[in-house]
Amino acid sequence: ERNSHWSELKIFHRRACDDPYWKVLSRPLMMLIFPQVLFSFFAYGLTTSWLIVVGSVLAQIFTAPPYNFSISRVGLVAISPLIGSIIGAFISGPIADWVVKFMSRRNGGIYEPEFRLLLIVITLVVGGISFFGFRWSISIADPWIGPVVFYGLQYFSVGFMSIAVYGSLT
Repeated sequence: ERNSHWSELKIFHRRACDDPYWKVLSRPLMMLIFPQVLFSFFAYGLTTSWLIVVGSVLAQIFTAPPYNFSISRVGLVAISPLIGSIIGAFISGPIADWVVKFMSRRNGGIYEPEFRLLLIVITLVVGGISFFGFRWSISIADPWIGPVVFYGLQYFSVGFMSIAVYGSLT
């Protein structure tokens, strides 16, 4: 039966199913037990928490010797992750597409969402180098450009993690 134009404009229609409300509201929570969702929470959460840790200690690191930055100069350090994340966002997409096409050809022309998980290797390598490099450059009192570049690389690697985690959920 076709509804009239005015009934289609209604905000509320009848319920789509007769299940109890608690059951309908709990359905999205059931997704939390899927392995790919748990992995995504863990991988992206771990990456994000380390970014927060590094960002929260910048003022203590750069206002103390040997850097002795003013507060405004510490704020300018945030340009590095901005640039890193923009470059990572623009580079990670084409690289992800190339990886998926390459893996699909090797798989007989069949695409699998799990192919994007190979991008986690880039995140592990670049992210690992950037986090440990940041700490190492500070411990040997590198000039300010060293830790700032490593800080930008941390955000660069997050672009690959985003595509790997969220692209593989589709």
